[in-house]
Amino acid sequence: MRRAQLAVLAAHLTPRDRWIAAMVHEHRVLTTNQVTALGFDGARTARARLAKLVDPLRLLDRFRPRVAVGSAPEHYVLGPAGAGWLAAAYEMSVKAFGYHRNRAHQIAASAHLAHAVGCNEVFTAIAVAGRRDPAAGRLAAWWSEARCARLFADAGARPDGYGHYTTAGIDQDPAEARSVRFFLEYDTGTEPLGKLAGKFGGYGKLATASAPVPVLFYLPSATREANFHRYLTDQRPTFPVVTTSPEALLSAGCGPTGPVWRPVDGRRVWPGETTRRLELIDLDALTRPVRLRQRAAGSPAVHLPPWWIEPPNPLP
Repeated sequence: MRRAQLAVLAAHLTPRDRWIAAMVHEHRVLTTNQVTALGFDGARTARARLAKLVDPLRLLDRFRPRVAVGSAPEHYVLGPAGAGWLAAAYEMSVKAFGYHRNRAHQIAASAHLAHAVGCNEVFTAIAVAGRRDPAAGRLAAWWSEARCARLFADAGARPDGYGHYTTAGIDQDPAEARSVRFFLEYDTGTEPLGKLAGKFGGYGKLATASAPVPVLFYLPSATREANFHRYLTDQRPTFPVVTTSPEALLSAGCGPTGPVWRPVDGRRVWPGETTRRLELIDLDALTRPVRLRQRAAGSPAVHLPPWWIEPPNPLP
């Protein structure tokens, strides 16, 4: 990227623009609706600003996938100027940053597109719920599938995303703050149930090595959710497993932060109750308290891996 282009971007980019570039880089693809819900108060303002970030600034690239009925929203990926700007901000070359324009656009033709957009939609709904009702909680962290793969692949776990939902930082006694860290598995219904359950081994190893973290399975229908619970009747995972579906959200009249998460048998909070659903923040009751060991004085500090780039905050 030429220095003149960086100078042009420096004169035009707002903090929200820089946040959009970082979010699109972290999560690979975001739709107009998702970016609007996360960072804007009006759809018209969002569309106008996103159009300018595509042309002339080239911070983003966009495409619109074909659908059978109606029209899909615009899908945004990181553009060449956005990659150059982020690389300069992290004081590295574009090559070291790992950006290739062709690779960024591969998601447009990938069978993984619907999965990526659907997973990002769940996290977007969680973040937006905290934006609308800050007293209920907020999404403090949202890590992408690629970041999770690089962090947890050694244990055999490949979550579709990692999140941290908390009431900390809200007007209340800090001692009463609640937090739940979770992994998300977004199921599109194309895999057999046995393959979904086959992921338990990696999560079990991860729970043994660190601490049990709830794994949230977002299933495409109530029928598949019920079948999944029946399939797991004889299994007792070593970590909390909860499920939900679009029908559960519609029935509860709320988003994924509401009482829509159903623990699998063997991980109940209330004995004898198998169908009661929990709010997202209530999933902290499914994990036993973990006493973290403090680093001893004089011991070496924890070093982040060389590829680590701090993920953006879920909200600008």
